[in-house]
Amino acid sequence: MNPTSSFPKMKLAMAMLAGVLLTIQIVAATGKPARFAYGTDEEKKPVKKEKEKARTFTSLNNPSVKIYPDALNRDMHVVAKNNDGKDLDFFVFDLQGTLLHNYKMKAKDHNKISGLAKGTYVYRVFCGDEETAAGKFEIR
Repeated sequence: MNPTSSFPKMKLAMAMLAGVLLTIQIVAATGKPARFAYGTDEEKKPVKKEKEKARTFTSLNNPSVKIYPDALNRDMHVVAKNNDGKDLDFFVFDLQGTLLHNYKMKAKDHNKISGLAKGTYVYRVFCGDEETAAGKFEIR
C-alpha cells in the first residue's frame, strides 16, 4: 500500500471528524441542533407571518386608564381617564387566570394595586360590556 495514496482519504476523514465535532460543540453550547445554510438566497429568506387581526391592547398608557409603578414600593397605580363619563371595571389576573383584584372606577379615580408578589400580571378594562384595554405589567 502506498502511503501517499491514503493521505487524501485521511485528510477527508479528519475534515469530516472536525465537522462532526463542531456540530456537537454547537449543540452542547446552545442546546439547539446545528443549522447550516444550504440552497439559494431565496430559500434562506425568513417567512413573513401575517399579522393577527385580533384587536389587542398592550400599552400601559391607553385611552381608558393610565398604569404606572410606585417608585418606592412594589405597587402599581391605576388612574381612570374620562371615558365619556362611563364607569370602568378594572380586573387584575395572574398568569394562570385567577382574578386577584377588581375595581369599579369613575373618571379620574385613582387606585393603588398592592400586595402582589413579584411576577407578571394581566389586566383587562371594560366599559360596560366592551373591552377597552388589556395588557400586562410586571412587579419586580
